[in-house]
Amino acid sequence: MQSIVFPVFVFIASAIILFKSSKYVVEHALLLSKAFGISTLAIGFIVLSVSTSLPELMVAIFSAFENAPALAIGDIFGANLADLALVLPLCLIFGGAVYLKKHEVDNLIELLLIATVISLFIFSSGSVNFSYGVVCIVLFAFLIIRLYKRGKVPTGFSNNVSHNKKKLVAAFAASVLLLLLSSKFMVDSAIQITSILLIPQTIFGATAVAIGTTLPELSVEIRAIKKKEYALAMGDLFGSAVTNITLVLGTLAILSPSKINTLPLLAPVLLTFAAAIFIWAVLRKKGAISKKSAFFLLAIYAIFLILSLELLAPQTAFF
Repeated sequence: MQSIVFPVFVFIASAIILFKSSKYVVEHALLLSKAFGISTLAIGFIVLSVSTSLPELMVAIFSAFENAPALAIGDIFGANLADLALVLPLCLIFGGAVYLKKHEVDNLIELLLIATVISLFIFSSGSVNFSYGVVCIVLFAFLIIRLYKRGKVPTGFSNNVSHNKKKLVAAFAASVLLLLLSSKFMVDSAIQITSILLIPQTIFGATAVAIGTTLPELSVEIRAIKKKEYALAMGDLFGSAVTNITLVLGTLAILSPSKINTLPLLAPVLLTFAAAIFIWAVLRKKGAISKKSAFFLLAIYAIFLILSLELLAPQTAFF
């Protein structure tokens, strides 16, 4: 029997590095916000969301080269549901309630609306093509520029900070790389552990791997919320959903135009829509979202897990 000691060691070491690197990502993101004179919400979307969506982007690129676009499409829609119905509630439970200003709520709801509408459009059309990919990437660039302009604030940083922008960017990039690598090793080691313990891959894939692929967002956002940098956390979370559906899916559409089997996407698309409507209603009414809302969102994700397992049941019955 294969030894479980090494995978467990890698899992624990990766978890510790992930925890530490998320601290550095948040700290350097805040410094970048001050150095470049833009809001933490804008930094969350422009810098953090793109950085933490790199795993999805890499999956999309490699899936296109391997002529397996369905893998990336499933990853994109599954990641967006996980962001809203798994990562957000876990952040609320372990990080605490999130409080936002009115203009921050308006910006976040706009991002949420865009991600939801595009998801529904793709689901109804049943395909992605080159033209769609170009439009998505142009839309992504437009949102980046718009949020940057909206997020401009008085700099108010010291001369020392302004003279070290290159060092700040380099340090931020290094901390993000460490974050992504530790997430990958953590997921890979977890897969090894389950295979050794003979845990069914279907159950593990629908739970632990789903959490694993969103570990960068989860770790960064919990850290940011604990530091009361709510706009930074939510900019990353909602920005990741928009980045996935515009930049990532747009890249996939350009590299590998294809038809989509919409049946497996029915549950994640509809449940993402339900989660988005709920979040929109809560933020619009209260300007905040609390731990109470977390349990409703987790219930949505639980429904997705149940439906996914039922969908897999006929396939696994033959093995």
